[in-house]
Amino acid sequence: MIFYFYLGGIFALVVYNLLMGLVTHQKDHLSYSLFAASFGATALVLHGVVDTYIWPEAPFIFSNYLMFFSSLTLFAASLFVGRFLNIKKDFAVGYWGVRLFQALSAVTMVASFFAPQQRGLFFFGYWIDLSIATGIVFFVYCGFYSLYRQGNRLARFFLFSWLVVLLGTSVWLASFHGLVRNNAWTQYSLLFANLGEMLILSLGLAYKIKVLNEEKMRAQQAAEDKERYHRLVRVLSHDVANTVSGLMYHSEMLQEYCAGEAEQQHLSRITNSIQKLNGILRSVRQEEIFQTNRAHLNLQTVELSPACLEALNHYSWQMEEKKLSVHVDVPTGAYVRADRAALINQVLSNLLSNCIKFSESGGCISLTMSERQGALVLTVQDEGVGIHEEELNHLFKGTHLFSRSGTAHEQGSGMGTALVMEYMKLFGGAIEVQSTHRSQNLQSGTRVHLIFPKLV
Repeated sequence: MIFYFYLGGIFALVVYNLLMGLVTHQKDHLSYSLFAASFGATALVLHGVVDTYIWPEAPFIFSNYLMFFSSLTLFAASLFVGRFLNIKKDFAVGYWGVRLFQALSAVTMVASFFAPQQRGLFFFGYWIDLSIATGIVFFVYCGFYSLYRQGNRLARFFLFSWLVVLLGTSVWLASFHGLVRNNAWTQYSLLFANLGEMLILSLGLAYKIKVLNEEKMRAQQAAEDKERYHRLVRVLSHDVANTVSGLMYHSEMLQEYCAGEAEQQHLSRITNSIQKLNGILRSVRQEEIFQTNRAHLNLQTVELSPACLEALNHYSWQMEEKKLSVHVDVPTGAYVRADRAALINQVLSNLLSNCIKFSESGGCISLTMSERQGALVLTVQDEGVGIHEEELNHLFKGTHLFSRSGTAHEQGSGMGTALVMEYMKLFGGAIEVQSTHRSQNLQSGTRVHLIFPKLV
């Protein structure tokens, strides 16, 4: 009765997890099925159940091949433990340890086919017994490591299953030495312990499936929320932009018809507010473009000189309006790895826009290239009012937004500089900034260094 109860329990767990593995495509369930089946077969062969009750008239004696079943169990256990505890290369001892036990069990598995005829090979029986004993200690160590060092909650199921095995083994040893009454229940307590172990591990896999489904649902919800957010931003940006354009048009019309000084002051304030709102809209669009570019970034080899000239061309009318001169010293043939559109329309455009915004009429903007060890450095420099020292540390981090009016009362939101830093990270580069504020020195200005890794 005990044997058939054990056999039915193991068979049910093996079939259930095999079907779960095939349906859910979770290899953990498949490795569990192999582990449970091999462990169950080994236990039945060890107790002589197969030779005595299940297949007494077999053409060979199963007990003679106990080494094979033990080796198969250790091999399956190594596969299962590695997958169940998600042991990766960052846990080097565990990663290579499970592979060592797989190799040890594979050797004895092959030797087991020859051992019944070649009695000299029976020393492999001690080999596999020692490997199993060492493997149990090693697997328990992996469980504690996964639980306390990696925070793997599945390790709790794993360690509890070994606690059940330890209790069953203790009862068996106690009955063997006469410490407790020797009967069928204590004599075969190892079978009950093994069945309890497999049941707990199966519950652990069910828990893992539950956690994976919850994570999948959260990921899907996050993706839906992200798409909803981007869609809302696009709609609002479009609708608000139309409203801002209408306000700007009516404000300009009113300035022509309202000649009073008080009216002009109020209209000037309205115009400034509209310009600030327009700057915020532009920054929101830049953020939206950045999120899109980050997901579909097309890194390629980009020549710096044409890229700089194209970016300058975008602002030619603004520089002419402020009577700003431009000095470009970027030699042809200098290449970096970047997304060309993002480099021109986001990185360089943001920097040039700030140069123009904070430069006095008649100033100079320069773009120069230099080399550092293993890097190309593109420097964008102006002779503007400069940046206060306390603002420099936060300028490109996005933690503080610095929105100041330009020398011609230009408005902005201060978000563009943070995006420049993010783009440079995507390009594998870095950014440095040096600035002298006009309050400290009349020779003020800002130098921004875009540092690109040199192409090999």
